[in-house]
Amino acid sequence: MSLYDNIENETVSREIRITDQDKVMCEEYGHPRVYIDVKSKGEGVCGYCNITYKHTDTVQSEQIRKIIKKV
Repeated sequence: MSLYDNIENETVSREIRITDQDKVMCEEYGHPRVYIDVKSKGEGVCGYCNITYKHTDTVQSEQIRKIIKKV
């Protein structure tokens, strides 16, 4: 049994979200709430929906860094 068996629509995301938080909470697609440590490795992946959370410190593109600061 995989963690993805709990997702009703069986969609596995390739989504990347950029955050300035050290830890994020993920409960997308109705899966159980999980907390992901993003700061220690620069990124973390949800074991249920496969969304990747990247910390802003790991973003290397100067153009993307400027966009992030505007939001």
